[in-house]
Amino acid sequence: MLCLSLVTNYYLFQKAIVYYKALNALRLDPLESEKGGGGQDVESRVGKRPLIVFFGDSRIARWRPEPDVAGCTFINKGLSGQTTAQLKLRLKKDVLSCSPDIVVLQAGVNDLKTIGLFPENSKRILSECKANLYEMIQTLKADGIAVVVMTIFPTGEPGFVRSLIWPQEIDAAIQETNRFLLKITDKRISVIDADSVLSKDRFIHPEFEKDMLHLTDRAYARLNELLRPYLVELSNNLR
Repeated sequence: MLCLSLVTNYYLFQKAIVYYKALNALRLDPLESEKGGGGQDVESRVGKRPLIVFFGDSRIARWRPEPDVAGCTFINKGLSGQTTAQLKLRLKKDVLSCSPDIVVLQAGVNDLKTIGLFPENSKRILSECKANLYEMIQTLKADGIAVVVMTIFPTGEPGFVRSLIWPQEIDAAIQETNRFLLKITDKRISVIDADSVLSKDRFIHPEFEKDMLHLTDRAYARLNELLRPYLVELSNNLR
């Protein structure tokens, strides 16, 4: 028992060190610019037309391969764990600086999942998430960029442990944010309902769930089928 206790305590200590380092690294680099995004050959792709930038959190960062759209160049600027506040702050440096023709945006779950940790701030968290998304969309539009917004992807059903910090209010907030996005009407802005291909009974379909927040390759294949017609039409209009 003593040995088991020592091993367990050592494991927990090491986990605490990892999280402590991550917290302080974030304080030093709030935008996590050192993580980069897009790979090492981004500079070689900037300037090629039509240029499409994927922008968002880990669900965007893991999007491989991109849709098959002939003649288009893709750059992925997704970063794991980022909130809409972080994305908004790095929009100019990481996206506008590339002068893209089209931007595919998906984000918000990292904001809304904190409702379980800070329930007293739930209204503010939801309001700021929607405001940040809308501001980014309008900034991109004002720069002459065609915007394709994906609604927040559904999550997996939380297990017992996760449910302790994942109340139903998080799922309600995701749905409210998606309804907000789907109400946007503008010829330069396309909003795509990801639930139409990913969801089953409020949660992500089991075959598309890699873990509670992330998607399988099959899920990205379905998303490519959903997204491709939009990108084809938009890119053809640019030629």
